[in-house]
Amino acid sequence: MSAEPQLDMLTSRILTAEIQAELGIAPETIRPDGHFLRFRLDPGNLFERHGLLRDYLDDSYGLGISQRYRPHETLVGVAGASASIVDLPDQLRAAVTFARDRDAHLPHWLETRRRESPAWSIDYPPNDAAAASDATATTADRARDTGITHYLFTDHARVISGNNPPETGRFFSVTPAGDWSVHWETHTRPLSAAPQSAALTTGEARTPAQVARRDLPRSGPAVPERAGAVTPISTTYNERRLPRRRPAPGR
Repeated sequence: MSAEPQLDMLTSRILTAEIQAELGIAPETIRPDGHFLRFRLDPGNLFERHGLLRDYLDDSYGLGISQRYRPHETLVGVAGASASIVDLPDQLRAAVTFARDRDAHLPHWLETRRRESPAWSIDYPPNDAAAASDATATTADRARDTGITHYLFTDHARVISGNNPPETGRFFSVTPAGDWSVHWETHTRPLSAAPQSAALTTGEARTPAQVARRDLPRSGPAVPERAGAVTPISTTYNERRLPRRRPAPGR
């Protein structure tokens, strides 16, 4: 039995480049966190989707997928399992497939989002790296302090921070937990950090992948205790501790 979580092994054997591409995992968001390996995925028509792998230190591993449909809603664990290292890739595929199919019938979140009222926004001067950096910090601070997802975007060269997204075009979002994403029409790319000033000041059209870079996202889903097949779970995100799977008798 290993005394330390084998997170490097989980990255190399489970979160391979092939798995990342297949499941829409943003590679720059993969990060170790104690006994967990956390990552974020392409949420499709939802606002965000998170995943994690856990090393139980008894030759078994857990996984969990959580997601939220709209920014104001609670992040909820929707699928999870515990399995051997051999079975973990298939269990991860099954969990992500379940999470995708669960809400595939819903329209895109932008079509049904709640408009925050009273609306708040502040403009910053164009083509000013210092102002863009200040706008980014202000957006993240307000999201954290108000408990409401905030947005950052450009409009006629102005940089705008606000609590509602624009009607069209590319924009960035940051949750109260500090998780950034870039949105372009119906596409979403999870980011590992706030956007760099150049993404807001150059006026260059950049795809979501081109603005992604590394930092430390700070959230993850719940992992169910029962071993075996992927199990839907309805536990509200972060309302219970992650349980450790008990070894089978005789181990």
